[in-house]
Amino acid sequence: MRATQIVVACAALAGLVAGIGSAAAEDVLKVSVPQRGSWDTGISELGQRGGIFKRHGLALDILYTEGGAES
Repeated sequence: MRATQIVVACAALAGLVAGIGSAAAEDVLKVSVPQRGSWDTGISELGQRGGIFKRHGLALDILYTEGGAES
């Protein structure tokens, strides 16, 4: 019984350590944004600067376009 508890505790600890390593990595999200600097399209840039996306494990790769079909 005692050996089983030790094995279960070690497995849980290994799972916890593996989970911490993957949680620290950020997912990169590519975003196409028309017209840099306008208020309705500034959410991605303002969120990136404020660290909002980083808190949730996201890093934005922002591509500014000329708008229209290019976006």
